[in-house]
Amino acid sequence: HLTEHDLLQVETFYKGHKTEVYVSTCMAAVFLSSSGCNSNWTFHKEGIPVFVLDSGESRRQKRLHIVLAEKGTAFPMWRDVLTHLSQYRIGQEPNFHIMNSSKDHSKHVGIRFYDAMSANLFYSHYVRITNDGEDDVLDLSNSRKKMKSKTGNRHSPKSANKLAFKKSDISQPCCFTHITKI
Repeated sequence: HLTEHDLLQVETFYKGHKTEVYVSTCMAAVFLSSSGCNSNWTFHKEGIPVFVLDSGESRRQKRLHIVLAEKGTAFPMWRDVLTHLSQYRIGQEPNFHIMNSSKDHSKHVGIRFYDAMSANLFYSHYVRITNDGEDDVLDLSNSRKKMKSKTGNRHSPKSANKLAFKKSDISQPCCFTHITKI
């Protein structure tokens, strides 16, 4: 069972400037399969599933990551980038999500959530992030084109000034929680 402290710890670990984080409210196990979705699944890791969306508005490239964070430390035990080739979807059971590995699209990743309601909320959040008609998060080639058109030549001195943070982008800490143990 995950406590509010566990959820806050994971969210704080992954939260950053221009980054959106969604932490699952239950633990899950990651399974790997070398061929076909209905083939034998091999247990890989167990942890807390997290979506980390880098908006692309700061120095990082726009990307949606799925991370399996370790309970108690929030360290990433497994992570992958979600693209249109990932085909993230619900499997035959409502608490089992399937996706293609970003490193090898012929390999599959299965995520078994320990609570069906949490699995549904996690998938609903994925749909909300990826179904914005004006902003296709999963189309990385499109976001790269937009990034190039915004910044021009990345190595020119002018573009370095454009990438710097504005003082108005950085706010004073609010509701600051000092975590001494991770």
